[in-house]
Amino acid sequence: MNKLSVIIPFYNSSEFLEKSIQSIFQQSYENIEYIFVNDCSTDNSVEILESLFEKFPTRALQAKLIHHEKNKGSGAARNTGLLASNGDFIIFFDSDDWVELELYEKMIDKAIEKNADIVCCGFIMEYDDRSEKLEYEQSYDDKVAIRKMKFDLLYSSLCNKIVRKHLYTNNNISFYKGIDMWEDVGVMSRLRVLSENTVVIRNAYYHYNKLNFNSIVSVPTVGKIQQEIKCAELLKDFFLERDPTLNLVSDYLRFVSKSDFLFNVKIKELDLWRSVNNDTHKNIMKFRNIPYNMRLISWVGANISVNLARAIVLFKNRFLKS
Repeated sequence: MNKLSVIIPFYNSSEFLEKSIQSIFQQSYENIEYIFVNDCSTDNSVEILESLFEKFPTRALQAKLIHHEKNKGSGAARNTGLLASNGDFIIFFDSDDWVELELYEKMIDKAIEKNADIVCCGFIMEYDDRSEKLEYEQSYDDKVAIRKMKFDLLYSSLCNKIVRKHLYTNNNISFYKGIDMWEDVGVMSRLRVLSENTVVIRNAYYHYNKLNFNSIVSVPTVGKIQQEIKCAELLKDFFLERDPTLNLVSDYLRFVSKSDFLFNVKIKELDLWRSVNNDTHKNIMKFRNIPYNMRLISWVGANISVNLARAIVLFKNRFLKS
C-alpha cells in the first residue's frame, strides 16, 4: 500500500486546530504519515495537538512533531516537512482547514488507477454564512491550462493535490528561500510543468476556511507583495530553462504579482506599480485571465496616468459596490 505523507505546518493555530486535525486523523486511508512542523507557536497549539495524539493513539504512532527553534515562516516550515517525509505521495494541509473523511483514499486510488503524477480535487469555500464550491471544469490539468494562465487557488494550492514524491526529489523542487507569500504558486507551478499526467477527481473536496481573518494571506503589505514579485521572477527563470514558449505565462505572473500596488487602496505605492516589471505592460490586454475592467484600468495606469488609474479604482470601490 502506497504511503501518503501529510505535511502540516502550524503557527498559533489553536482556534481551529482540533477540528482540522481530527479530519485528517479520521481519514479512511490507513497508510499515512503525519508530519507536524511547529513554527515556534506561542499559543497552546502544541498542547491541543498532544491531546489529539492521546485521543487517536494509532495515528499518533504515525505522526512526527518537529519544532523550529525560531519562527522561520511558512515556506521554511513546508521545506522542513518535505525533507522529513518518507511517503510515496505528498500533500500539504493547512491547520485551519478540514477535509472530507475519504478524500485521501480517493486521491490515492485515482493516482494508482491513472498512473498520475498529480491528483487534484475541488474546494468548498467555507464562509460564515455560506459554502461555495470551486471545481475544475475538466477531468485533468494539462499544459493548456498553464498557457491559459490558470494560477488561481484551484490550480496553485498545495492542499488539494497529492503529488508523487519523486516529482520533488528527481527535479530538486523545494520552496523558495525567504518567500512566504505565493510559496504555493512557486512550487505548484513548477510541478505542473514537470508532471506527465495530472488528473482530477470529482465530488470530493477540501474545505477551505475563510473564517480565519488572522491568516497571513488576509492582509497585504508591501513586504508580502515584494515576496510575490520575487517568486514570479524565480519562476521566470524556471520557465525560461524548461520551456521558453511559456514567456507570456511568465509575464502574466510577473504582472499579477505586483497588482496590489495598484488595486489595493490601502497600499500607497503607485510608483512601484509603474516601475516594477514594466516590461510586462505591453502585454496587458493579452492577459485574458484578468477581468477586462482590471486590464483596462491597468492599461490606463501604464499608458496615461497611474494616478488616474488609482482614482478609477477608488471610484469603483466606493460607488459601484455601494
